[in-house]
Amino acid sequence: MQVDVNFAPPSFPSSTQPIALSRVHSVTRASVAMGEADVARVVQQVEELLVSGFERGVPALQREAHQADGFLPIASLLHYSPLGPAVWPFGGVGVVADCLRARGSMVVELSGDGSAVRKMPLRVQLRNQLEFLFSDNNYHRDLHLQLLQDEEGYAPLDQVVRSYAQLSQLVDAARGPAARRAALVREAVSSSAELV
Repeated sequence: MQVDVNFAPPSFPSSTQPIALSRVHSVTRASVAMGEADVARVVQQVEELLVSGFERGVPALQREAHQADGFLPIASLLHYSPLGPAVWPFGGVGVVADCLRARGSMVVELSGDGSAVRKMPLRVQLRNQLEFLFSDNNYHRDLHLQLLQDEEGYAPLDQVVRSYAQLSQLVDAARGPAARRAALVREAVSSSAELV
């Protein structure tokens, strides 16, 4: 299976580009700095690989992805994908972990020890999107969301999901009967400590 993902080479930060991440290269032990664009590029490339199902086309990664927890070792991902050349100038496995910690991802989950990644389950992706929508950072700027709410401050979930393309796409990705998709949304909300 061939995946068409554009992997751009890193652009080393100039004196005018703000440094988003400083780290020690894992092989050369030299200090390296990554600009915001490089950090964003690494996170985006990991997301694209995991969302595309890249591992299904590589037998060695298939075996590792079918472990009980579904995590793929970052070292294997770097070895078997075009992500490696984008990461090696800054170090190795730790670069991906550092970038995910610095920038975060709504799609990729980093293992506790920072050595592996996996695509978040749909329920978790949906919960993260809903938490963002209703967060203080977004709610006050989102007039449409405010208009969906009733006088007690509640918004009908079906209308919220239909109103936002990212939510709608996540629910549609669940495939299956409408009752199953509705259960996914309820599960996402009930698993959140921030949503009522």
